[in-house]
Amino acid sequence: MDTSKRCRYPGSGQVYFCQRFQNISPSFLQNWKMDSVPEVRIAGAVEKFIRVGSMARLDCTVISTTRLPDYIFWYHFGARLLENDHPRAKIIVTKRGGEGSEMNITSSLIIHNAKVSDEGNYTCLPSNLHSVTAILHVLDDEHPAAMQTGAAMLTRPPRYGTFLSVLLIFFLIHPFDNSPFNMHLP
Repeated sequence: MDTSKRCRYPGSGQVYFCQRFQNISPSFLQNWKMDSVPEVRIAGAVEKFIRVGSMARLDCTVISTTRLPDYIFWYHFGARLLENDHPRAKIIVTKRGGEGSEMNITSSLIIHNAKVSDEGNYTCLPSNLHSVTAILHVLDDEHPAAMQTGAAMLTRPPRYGTFLSVLLIFFLIHPFDNSPFNMHLP
């Protein structure tokens, strides 16, 4: 016996109309009220590239929910951001929609006069929902190519680069055959 359900979503409300079919004729009609699962996302690219001294803006939006979160917190490397502790940071919350329609809420983290110390992971955590994370790269004027290519690895020279350069110069000046490190086996 073929039993299937067909549901349709008639409009912007949250009521779905479902019928269960056995063979060809409908066996019953039932209305279901279903809550949509809110979506949390960072606007734009997850990795953001800005220059030292400019303004950084990260927007975290909770989309298509019938119930707004009680709060949205921002974290930088796991530590909660409070405006009182960060004078260059400001958090702005905007709401759209209302009763009986989609309600969206956006929390915008704005950092004025960005510094290299502002670089890193920023996590947006709305109450009772999953978190989303953005990565902020703050570039000084020495590495502008990273901003144009989007290559995060180019934002900072590797820490071992200087060591390898010194090591290479050492071996160019002191060839292997004259090196005191050579071992002579009998």
